[in-house]
Amino acid sequence: MKYTIAAMIMVMILAISQTASAATISVEPSYLNVTPGEEFSVNITVYPESAEIYGAQYTLHFDNLLLRALSQNKGPFLSQDGNSTNVYKNDFDNAHGELKYGEARTGEVGGVTDPGVLATIEFEVRSPGTSEIRFEEVKLSDPEAGSITNLTINNGTVETTGAQPSSPFLIYGYVSYENGSKCSNPHVNITNLNTSEEWHAETSPTSNYYQLVLRYDIDITAGEVLQFEVTSPYGCQLNITNYTITADDIANGGLFNFNISLESPEKTDLVITDAWVCWPENCTICYTIMNIGYEIAPAGHNTTLYVDGDEKAHDEVPVELVTGESYTGCFESYSWLYTPTEDNITVCADNNGTVTESNETNNCLTDTWMCGDVDGNGEVTTPEAFKVYFAAAYEDLSYVDSGWAADVDGNGEITTPEAFKVYFAAAYEDLGYLSCMCSKKS
Repeated sequence: MKYTIAAMIMVMILAISQTASAATISVEPSYLNVTPGEEFSVNITVYPESAEIYGAQYTLHFDNLLLRALSQNKGPFLSQDGNSTNVYKNDFDNAHGELKYGEARTGEVGGVTDPGVLATIEFEVRSPGTSEIRFEEVKLSDPEAGSITNLTINNGTVETTGAQPSSPFLIYGYVSYENGSKCSNPHVNITNLNTSEEWHAETSPTSNYYQLVLRYDIDITAGEVLQFEVTSPYGCQLNITNYTITADDIANGGLFNFNISLESPEKTDLVITDAWVCWPENCTICYTIMNIGYEIAPAGHNTTLYVDGDEKAHDEVPVELVTGESYTGCFESYSWLYTPTEDNITVCADNNGTVTESNETNNCLTDTWMCGDVDGNGEVTTPEAFKVYFAAAYEDLSYVDSGWAADVDGNGEITTPEAFKVYFAAAYEDLGYLSCMCSKKS
C-alpha cells in the first residue's frame, strides 16, 4: 500500500500541468423572488464541461443589510464518485457580507468531470430590496494543480417583493474600555423590553464594532425601549444600558454610533500568542505578545527565548500595550540552528518580572518544532505529504501550520517534489529524507 500511495504522489508531483478547458461556476437559481423574513437556499454549482476538476474555492459577497447567511454546507460535487475530500475553508461573515469556501479531493484519484453542487448556502431575508450574490474570487484546479482557464462565472440576484415591511432599522456602534482601549469581540445582546424579543448583535474577533439590523413596525417602533447588555470577551466587564427609540431614530433609519463603554480592567496580564521562524528570509525567531489583562502594560519588559531549555536571547518590548493590544518582536541577536529530530521552543513574556500581572503563570508559550511536521502535532505523518502538495500546488500556505516545516529541501520555498520527501520520511519513519532551512549540517 505504501508503494501505491507513493506512486500516486509521484505521479501528482511529476505530472506536467495542463491548461484545462472552459468550465462554469454559477449561483443557482440565478434569480429568486422572496418575501420578508423568508429563509431560502442557493446552490453553488460547477459545470466542468471537458475539464477534470480536483479542487475548488470561492469568495462570495452579498448585501448584509438585506440578507443574513445562516449556513454554508458541503455539496456532493467533488465527492460524487465516493472519493473523500478535504474542506479546508468554510467561513461566513455577516458583519461584512462575505462567504468563503474551499474544498479539494484526496487520495489516489483524478478529478471529476460531471456537473454538481459544490456547496449550498442558506440565507434569511432581513429587509426589502435587491441583493446580488456575487463571486469575488473563484479558483478551480485540475489534478496537477493547474488552474482551469477561461472560467465562466454566473452571479445570482435576490429580490424581495410581496408584503413589504418598513425600512430596515440599523443599529451599530463600538465597544471600548473607559481607559480608551478597544474591546474587540464583545458580546452584545439587545432586548426590546416592550416585547421581550432578544437579539445577538454581529461582532468580529478582530474589531470592537457591533451591528444589528431590525425591522421597523415589526421588531421596533418609536417609544419602545431597547436594553443593551454588553460584556467583554472574557465576561469580566458588564454594561447594561437602556435606550428609548425616538421618532428621529425611525426617520433616520437606525441608531448610529451608539457606543458602549466598559469599566477598565484592573490588572495587566501578558501572554505569548505565537512564535515562528522568519522563513524564508532568515533563521530569526519572532513572537507576538498580547495584553489580555485590564491595565496598560508599560514599555520596557523583556521577552525571553529558550531552545531545548537553554536561555538564548532577550527582546525588549518598547511600547505600552493597552487591553487587547499586541506587539510583534524578534530576537534579532540570535540565529536559530535547528538540531534534528526536534527543537523545543519556549518564549516567555516579562521574564525580568517588570510588570505586576493578574496571572504570573501564563507568560510562556512552548512548541515543538520538527522538520516535516506541518501540522505542528509533534510527528511527521503521511497525510501531511498531501498538505505540502496542496500548499505548493495552490500556492496557499493555509494548508500547513508551518511554512518552515514544509520547506523540507531548505531552499526557501515550498514545491510539489517536497511532498514526496515528506511521504517517505513518514512512511519509513526516517527523517533523514528531510533537511529544512536553518538545519545543522553534518
